Amino acid sequence: MLDTQVPLPYLLHDRVRQAPDKIFLQSQSGEEESFKQFFQQTGHWVSILKDVGVCRDDRVAVMQPVCALAHHLWLACAWLKAWEVPVNTAFKGAMLEHIFVDAAVSCLVIHEDFLPQFASIASNLPMLRTVIITGNRETAIPEFPQDIIIFDGYVPTSSVDMQVLPHIEPGDIATILYTSGTTGPSKGCLVPWGEFYWGLDLFHPRKDGTDCHYCPFPTNHMSGKVPIYNMIAFGGRVVLRPRFSVNNFWPDIKKFSCTTTILLGGVASFIIKQPLSEQDRDNSLETVLMAPVLPDYKDFEERFALRVVVGYGMTEIGWPFMSDDQPLPNAETCGRLRDEWQARIVDEAGKDLSPGEVGEILVRCDRPNSMMENYLGRPEATAEVWRDGWFHTGDAGRYDEDGYYYFVDRIKDAIRRRGENISSYEVENYIRAHDAVLDCAAVAVPSETGEDEVKVIIVLKEGHRLLPEDLIYFLIPNMPDFMIPRYLEFLDQLPMTPTNKVRKVELRREGIGRNSWDRVAAGIKIK
Repeated sequence: MLDTQVPLPYLLHDRVRQAPDKIFLQSQSGEEESFKQFFQQTGHWVSILKDVGVCRDDRVAVMQPVCALAHHLWLACAWLKAWEVPVNTAFKGAMLEHIFVDAAVSCLVIHEDFLPQFASIASNLPMLRTVIITGNRETAIPEFPQDIIIFDGYVPTSSVDMQVLPHIEPGDIATILYTSGTTGPSKGCLVPWGEFYWGLDLFHPRKDGTDCHYCPFPTNHMSGKVPIYNMIAFGGRVVLRPRFSVNNFWPDIKKFSCTTTILLGGVASFIIKQPLSEQDRDNSLETVLMAPVLPDYKDFEERFALRVVVGYGMTEIGWPFMSDDQPLPNAETCGRLRDEWQARIVDEAGKDLSPGEVGEILVRCDRPNSMMENYLGRPEATAEVWRDGWFHTGDAGRYDEDGYYYFVDRIKDAIRRRGENISSYEVENYIRAHDAVLDCAAVAVPSETGEDEVKVIIVLKEGHRLLPEDLIYFLIPNMPDFMIPRYLEFLDQLPMTPTNKVRKVELRREGIGRNSWDRVAAGIKIK
């Protein structure tokens, strides 16, 4: 750990001074940048953003693939004390518009591949002044009401002296990350620089400048940002890949001598199901953070000669629980409480529970700036999760006599699929937009990979008929691909509580029944 909490622009400045020519970013396509080159490209974007009028506290939306440019923009926004708003590039329609409006975005830097999604909402964004388009200019640029700047060939009118460091405190906002919106529209989480700092000691095996982190994650996830912060802090390398590929995983690991990575969702299951090879143990990986943990994680460790570590965290709270240097006791644990963190497991009345009893996970931390500042523009939602001096996670868990904690289930109605948190609220809103749908409820059901699949139970309006495949084709143009349900089931009515709320516990318990229609079995594939 560093002596003090240091925001990323300061870390980068120091790294350039100490090792300017050391390679920092690489990609499987052969592109690479040294710390000095990364710093210079960041400075170029500082000049561009300043040139188009970006000022302190402005919100700059970023819709970019996994690439160095996305991280240049993150740092450039920080340099100007503007707030970066990384946008999930799968968003479209109402979800995409919500992010822009909720964050009051005034500038957008978008890759041309995502222009069709933006075009459908561009006229509904009065706060948005400027759109900067990146890419190879292979796409025709439609008419937009905003000022349009083509990045290729654009020369800012003045440059910024990058040796003059901005005044940034650990409590200043590093980014606005939008959560899954489990109980309503997605909320913007104001993440301070200190939260990144307190993630430095998580799971990197060396911390001496020789680590290399394999990162196929986008910048709208903490999993795509933490490696950048950590490797700049430690002087290591990051290998970027646009998305995870099971066929390219081990070739990439070996090519770049990667020592650590994160395996989210069903990724670990995909990897271990590959055919056995004599080369399995011939790799450079030393540590993988796995979430969820495979039941046969010990076989994974033995087969690939590495160590599996676990943890529990959220965008709002950082990482209260992590595994320590001891071998994992089982596949269910999410580790022990980290130093200076406190946790409680409580029942619905707020009473502390004993070891083995399941209740809601509450956390807080004695470290300053270790958790989110608040939800952007939502004081009521912030107060709802921060009650009586504790952050209420909305997740169910337990702990044992040895101090290990266990995530049991989601009290919230979130669904986790292919590494994405999916809001059941959002899924239901898309489906209710169909003229034939009276009501619906989205729940998580088990998948073959150990993660979730989306199942939606639907009640049709009287006198209406709707084929499952017709509903899927209705959703495809408007709904993010990862949210499109796999299973559909039609009922005459939804099970309700006495207070007129859907009994989702009952629907989840029902799972995949004989009346569940399976999109995959029907041959409708979503990329």
